[in-house]
Amino acid sequence: MPETPTRPRLTDVAAAAGVSKSAASKVLNDAPGTSVSEETRARIHEAARRLGYRPHGPARSLATGRTGAIALVLPPLSNPTHATIARGATRRALELGFMTLTAEDAGDEASRAGLEMVIDSGRIDGVIVGSASTDSDLPFLLTRKQLPYVLVNRSSPHGRANVVMDVAQSAREAVDFLVGLGHRRLGHIGGPTEYTPSVERIQAFRSRCRELRLPEPTITLQPFDEGGGARGLTDLRSALEPPTALFTSSFAQAVGVLGTAAQAGLRVPQDLSVLANDDYPMADYLVPTLSTVATPLAELGAAAVDALLAVFNGEETGDTVIPTAPQIIARGSTSAPGD
Repeated sequence: MPETPTRPRLTDVAAAAGVSKSAASKVLNDAPGTSVSEETRARIHEAARRLGYRPHGPARSLATGRTGAIALVLPPLSNPTHATIARGATRRALELGFMTLTAEDAGDEASRAGLEMVIDSGRIDGVIVGSASTDSDLPFLLTRKQLPYVLVNRSSPHGRANVVMDVAQSAREAVDFLVGLGHRRLGHIGGPTEYTPSVERIQAFRSRCRELRLPEPTITLQPFDEGGGARGLTDLRSALEPPTALFTSSFAQAVGVLGTAAQAGLRVPQDLSVLANDDYPMADYLVPTLSTVATPLAELGAAAVDALLAVFNGEETGDTVIPTAPQIIARGSTSAPGD
């Protein structure tokens, strides 16, 4: 029988790097107050990489005072926006040696009780919060518990670090794209105004329409889900002069719009062009295929992990705006009016 490979030990790394076991442990576990030269630090990491050594979890916790786990608190993951942010955060956390615990915040008492249990468990080092509304007390709770946290896809003057995208730019790009197709009567299905991205998107959409001297856009506020899109379409179509093109605040809303339009005998894009915020592979398989404004959601999740680790390390933190520009992906759901 072939021999079972022997797992490399810390003493092997120390010997390969020419340092003491204690020095190797402090460097590999990122222990606070470790004082070694950059050359020695690089030599230790190279020896660990070459030997395939990974720090032992409990030992690392003892050395750093950390659990090696962070919590992601997000709205329901049935919304692909939140699932994509979670995926980006999880991948980045693993790269940095952290595990993630994802908690869905549905805004009810049960999810809040579960969240507080996680916070009080002592099993996490910090929290990435993507569910807090403008009136949420969650940032105050985390501050009171002295648990490091950052906000992602949200912003609050009370947050130590807000990690966001340029939501306003996405809305402006949407207006410019639809106007470029020849549309002048535009509509927007916005999200709930207790969430800052919704407010910023609505304001930017309306402002850009005014800058281009378009008729005042028709705007309705709805939940981010498919039902919100269905009700939003009904609202927009009941306007005195219904829009010929609309931009939804979420991908799920656009799915609801397409389904409701088909049931009502409304042709997309001949009677109505539909453009969705955020892009997912599903867009290529809808009927018609769905035009989207692609945004850097996975980057957003990864940047939130980096910001949280900066808080851990006592670094100066502030707001982070992802620099990646939104990108219009034109598909079958948009065309010139009447095409």
